[in-house]
Amino acid sequence: MLEKTVAKLKAKPFDGFLFILVALLVCIFTILLSFTILQSDDYSYSGYLKDGILNFLRLTKEHFVTVNGRAMVHFFLQLTLALPPVLVALIKSLILFSVGLISFKASTSNSRNTALYLIAFYSFILIFGHNTIKETVMWSSGFFNYIFPALFLFLSLYFYQKGSRWHYLFFFLSGATTEQWGIASLCVLSLFVVLSASLRERKRLPLYYPLLLCLLGYITIFLSPATLSRINISGHTTVTESLFDIPRLSKVFLSEGSAVTVIVIFIFLMLIKAVTAKGVFCALHCLILPLVLILTLPLHHSYMAAFIILCFALFLSGAIFLSQKEHFTGSVIMGSCMSVLIMLPTNTFDYRITAPCVLLLSIAAIMIFLDMRLPEKITYGTVLSLLLASLIAFSPSFKGFYNNHVTEKINLSRIEEARDTKVLNYSIDYDKRYAMRQMFNDGWFYNEFLSLYNLEDCTIRIESKNSVKLQSLKTKGLIYNNDIYVPARELLDEIGGSINTEGGITLNCNDKTLACLDGMFTYENAYGNKVYLKADENRIPDFYTLYIKLSLVNEAFNLNIKAL
Repeated sequence: MLEKTVAKLKAKPFDGFLFILVALLVCIFTILLSFTILQSDDYSYSGYLKDGILNFLRLTKEHFVTVNGRAMVHFFLQLTLALPPVLVALIKSLILFSVGLISFKASTSNSRNTALYLIAFYSFILIFGHNTIKETVMWSSGFFNYIFPALFLFLSLYFYQKGSRWHYLFFFLSGATTEQWGIASLCVLSLFVVLSASLRERKRLPLYYPLLLCLLGYITIFLSPATLSRINISGHTTVTESLFDIPRLSKVFLSEGSAVTVIVIFIFLMLIKAVTAKGVFCALHCLILPLVLILTLPLHHSYMAAFIILCFALFLSGAIFLSQKEHFTGSVIMGSCMSVLIMLPTNTFDYRITAPCVLLLSIAAIMIFLDMRLPEKITYGTVLSLLLASLIAFSPSFKGFYNNHVTEKINLSRIEEARDTKVLNYSIDYDKRYAMRQMFNDGWFYNEFLSLYNLEDCTIRIESKNSVKLQSLKTKGLIYNNDIYVPARELLDEIGGSINTEGGITLNCNDKTLACLDGMFTYENAYGNKVYLKADENRIPDFYTLYIKLSLVNEAFNLNIKAL
């Protein structure tokens, strides 16, 4: 096998360059993934193994019962997050590489240039857009929920075509991943098995068994009481409610550059294929896809109209591929549509929900292009140009993720020091464009952060490049929108006041009270009149710790604290 590979590389030296380029891309993505910081749900899942295997099993069971039914996905997530960050990055990089490699192996494509396919695959990942990437690739919980399940789908297809019994296991696992990937897998595998030539050749009932296993795997997600409760909270009860939420779903898909870019590339490739193809395929696409573009472009301001038209175009494209016996590409396109439609009954729309659709559509687009059998110079030039463009477009995001990684390293070193000093000066200088919610954004994440690092008995002081020293105080203020804000709890501790958080937030100092009830700050001014101020105008948003304007504190409590 090795001798054949060497002989091929000698015959085509440029292919050797492509393999080196793939290796470099793997290294680049490993470095990128090493910039991943703990955020949002990661604080909780990182600590599952902290107190031993029995506690891990207990927490895993509780998660299935109380959080969601994605037991298999979260099992791998929780085990991985227990490892050192370097290993986490390496594992995620290998998973991403495996998704690309196995999807190619499972494609039944006659285009045998694996390296070229992988270069195109990594290029598409880079153009996902920083919002989608931060919520899927760079956020560990998002990665295992929205990227990792693709591996099981393509392993199912690969082993099924090889005739290996392993496909029974992977059909089940591909269904038992997440709500989006489970339905996408069920769609892709059902279409491929039912329509592929291998089914008609063997004509044996057991060929349908894997589909039943995939369905059973999908059902396991909904056996969780937590899944049912989530449906009650974030799901729609009527078809009408779902239809009224189409504009919100449309905006998520079409306001992020990733989905739009991939869809435009896909339609462009379909147009080329329509011109170069013969028969019904050519006629339908020469008629329909230009019509789709004509209808969509004037409606760029209407996310809903554009979304419906493009979904129709994708669905029709998948059907045409299936009719042309291009079962892999057609099934994958149909699966991408289903991963979108399954979100209609919900009212939770984040950029990460676009990932299954965009990933599957990217793979379909690559296969369409490689199967065109264009001259090698054109094929290679196009793929390498796409890679160069995607690297240039992604470079600001690379810098943003790196800067957050630097801030995280500073905080981790301070956490080690805080175990001795009992005071943690925590930097909040993360770029929100490249980070999910963090410990200072939410009370639950804040408590999980303290538990993970055993900081319950430490004083947490928020710091920033925008920090300002306050007169005769250890407490620092933060500059936000040209105003100085102070952490209420820390400040009151220093000046002899108190804070009460029962039934709202009440600050007490100098026999005076500043209350935040029903979204309003109220206090008595120097003339004895009650003053009402909107809470969101007098505190920094997205902070679990209450930060309040220094000017309001001074006026409410007759103080004269100044910034140095």
